[in-house]
Amino acid sequence: MVDYPDGTIPISTITADNLIIDKLTVGAITERRETLSNNGSTPLWIANNKTNYRGKFFPRGCRGFIKRVEVYCRNTSASLEGLTIYIGHRMGMGYVYGVILGISVPAGAAAAWRGIDFNVPFNYDSLFIMVSAYIANALEIGYDADEKPDAYDSTDTYSWVSTDKRYWIRIIFEGLTVGDVPVSGTINAINLPSVVGDLKESTVSNKDGGTSINIIDINGSSGKLLGLILHIKQSAGTVTAADMELTWNIDGSTYTDIISEYILPFAGVTNVHAPLNFFKIDDTNHDYAFSINVPIPFQQKLVLTVKNKAAAGNKIDIARWYIYETLK
Repeated sequence: MVDYPDGTIPISTITADNLIIDKLTVGAITERRETLSNNGSTPLWIANNKTNYRGKFFPRGCRGFIKRVEVYCRNTSASLEGLTIYIGHRMGMGYVYGVILGISVPAGAAAAWRGIDFNVPFNYDSLFIMVSAYIANALEIGYDADEKPDAYDSTDTYSWVSTDKRYWIRIIFEGLTVGDVPVSGTINAINLPSVVGDLKESTVSNKDGGTSINIIDINGSSGKLLGLILHIKQSAGTVTAADMELTWNIDGSTYTDIISEYILPFAGVTNVHAPLNFFKIDDTNHDYAFSINVPIPFQQKLVLTVKNKAAAGNKIDIARWYIYETLK
């Protein structure tokens, strides 16, 4: 076979069409460092607040090392404003990385590119970046309405609509690689998607009647709650199983019930392999403990809230242990 000096090899097909296959050149084995952006030269302005989420989508070529994220913004108010920044692999999914008050914008700050360093690896070919105001409603971000729009808007981060805008958001990349990565599968010994896990445990003492607390609060992309042990007991006054309320929020859908309703179908279950296993039911001292032994998947968010429905002065102790995984 003839070796062509320009680094390509032409292949003739039976239809006489030529296919070109790139040889492995130096450019294919060295990293790229560049800024991913898509904006014009003259910005328009749009308000950004806590319930208006703005997103920008880069559909290809984003596998590498995210050094920094920048947003073109200004602050027209007389007080400090800020932006939260979230990075994921597509709209409607949970974020892989997030920074609260990632960009601080002083009162009266003029328009400028402002950003924060992430310095994190990103394993996915597509990238979706979402921003929202952290403090109030006076922060504005730049945009334009030129060709090749890539903007998306949401009021809840679950449902998104495309808009004919280009938000002025840019990502400074290092280590960009040549070629694409499949959505799932194995490359050498690396499984994609890549997941990370964590284990959490904590106790809360004397949670007063009429108050609630989030004992699980996971934000992440395509995750699973792998197991949970929860112990709730009366610590002062009288708090019955009917006063102990659990609310699950899974990707925006909520499910609420009281401990006494959990007990009814599972009171006699002592098999640790059952989906839900009560291993302590003490109606005299109002002391209850159970485990959830099956995975609970979610795409974006999973929250479990415990509420003490008794009157003030009647208190409970809460102990929880759980393990989960999300994409990274």
